[in-house]
Amino acid sequence: MCDRNRPLPDLPRRTRYAFRLQQQLRCGFWHKPAGREEVNTRQQADYSVIYILVGSGRYRDAEVDSTFGPGDVIQRFPNRPREIRYDADNEAIQLAVGVPIPIYDALVLGGVPPSTRALFRAGLHEHLIAQGEQILCELRNQPDDMLFETLARMHRLIAGLHRFGHDAPVARSPEIDHACAVLGTDFRTPVRLPDLAAQLNLSYTTFRRLFTNQVRVAPGDYRVQRRTEYVQELLCDRDLSITEIAARAGYRDLFALSRQFRRQTGMSPRRFRERYA
Repeated sequence: MCDRNRPLPDLPRRTRYAFRLQQQLRCGFWHKPAGREEVNTRQQADYSVIYILVGSGRYRDAEVDSTFGPGDVIQRFPNRPREIRYDADNEAIQLAVGVPIPIYDALVLGGVPPSTRALFRAGLHEHLIAQGEQILCELRNQPDDMLFETLARMHRLIAGLHRFGHDAPVARSPEIDHACAVLGTDFRTPVRLPDLAAQLNLSYTTFRRLFTNQVRVAPGDYRVQRRTEYVQELLCDRDLSITEIAARAGYRDLFALSRQFRRQTGMSPRRFRERYA
């Protein structure tokens, strides 16, 4: 592992890319020489990361406006407008890895924050760059029926970037712990967030800010996530009808349950039961 901030002068100064399976899998190193301006506004339907190895620039989207430099990681979420502008005066080298959406969904399932950090710092790590070289080589040379190992390597590379960029856990205050307990149980009883904030002697704005900072998800989204997990547990009991599950989870009817469940998981309750119960 190399120093988190030291530049890597021995990187090849040329662009090298590989695309496979109708460009669902892609990996490569991109090089921009000094003295050339480059602006990237392309959108894509899948998920990719850009690992900045040399150079600097500015990232902008609807929520973020920030500079970036060596060791930073840019996440390109599906169909999200953005502008990545590289400094014209400086050379730039980046490692980019693109994978299908289910790979990103699996990372989120394992704890990666969902679509919240378009830009984060991982530092420079030689073994991650070496993994990128190996993936590029395999995408160029492996037959389609052997790409499952390459796909696993791509997953590990992206996971490694997130591991180095993962913030230390934030301690929760007693008020936020209480809020989590309220929002994560008794889904048949409606919870108004302003009322919950008032019970904690907090303004709604302060409550929402503290909750989001400490739990890393907004309070309303937290309740939806816990409610969905509760429904998943109930779906594993085949003695319960989906109508009964909807009532236990506080939905007004089966259709309301199905609509939110599909939005959260990408599948219907019946499909989830068939696959996992």
